[in-house]
Amino acid sequence: MLLNSYFYYDVDDAEEINIQKKAYIERIGSGECVAEDIPFFFRSIKHTMTTFLHNGSVEFAKLSLERLTKAIEIILRTTL
Repeated sequence: MLLNSYFYYDVDDAEEINIQKKAYIERIGSGECVAEDIPFFFRSIKHTMTTFLHNGSVEFAKLSLERLTKAIEIILRTTL
């Protein structure tokens, strides 16, 4: 058994929202899954209306990659 979780996390959201999201991810990944000896696979979803408005532009692709990388770094610091 494993837990495969898709989660919307945007580094540009308000800090108080992201604090709640990080706490939730930490509780599931480092708490409940560890206690039950269940692997936890976290997948960050980064889709906003901006994604659809600027789909295909090189500038947006670079920005999207930077934001996704930043989100992954934050989540890794939270759960490791």
